[in-house]
Amino acid sequence: MNGRAETGAPTLWSAVGRALDAWMRRARDRDALAQLTARERRDLGLSRCAVEVEIRKAFWSA
Repeated sequence: MNGRAETGAPTLWSAVGRALDAWMRRARDRDALAQLTARERRDLGLSRCAVEVEIRKAFWSA
């Protein structure tokens, strides 16, 4: 089974799996942002305020 119904359309479970993957990736990315030092943020061109806004978002928010 390849995660698709006979019509070729994605199944509900494959859609749920993709959503969970995206949520987990966002949570990991935001955790990594929270760990950046001031120098690392500066090197990336990110302000402290921009990082704060991003890490305060819920995991399901893009």
